[in-house]
Amino acid sequence: MKAARIGSIVGLGVLSALPFVTPAYFLHLLIQILLWGFIYTAWSTMGRFGLVSLGHGAFMGVGAYVPALLWNYFDVTPWLGIPLGIVLSALLGVIIGYPCFRLKRSRWARWCCCRSWRRAISPAARSA
Repeated sequence: MKAARIGSIVGLGVLSALPFVTPAYFLHLLIQILLWGFIYTAWSTMGRFGLVSLGHGAFMGVGAYVPALLWNYFDVTPWLGIPLGIVLSALLGVIIGYPCFRLKRSRWARWCCCRSWRRAISPAARSA
């Protein structure tokens, strides 16, 4: 094996063992670093292609809330809820993204802003 492959396997093993050996606070910090790394990567990829996306938070929110709601209301283990959250977030992305593929840059940004404003002033959002 090459040294890079061995280093990758050792690094993955160390990362896999971290939840079992780190205190709760440091585990929380590691999770936050990982989440912000994912968010940065998504924004960087969008920026590299000259696109503006104001909906990353919505997709991440769906992926996070689905396992939490399934666990609280239906006693579904997070090990089953997390993959379901990923699938539902991807499905929402396809449903929202498919009609928007034909929109140009400025229309895409306006559509994202209008969608968030509509959600902010809707009666359901105000009653929650």
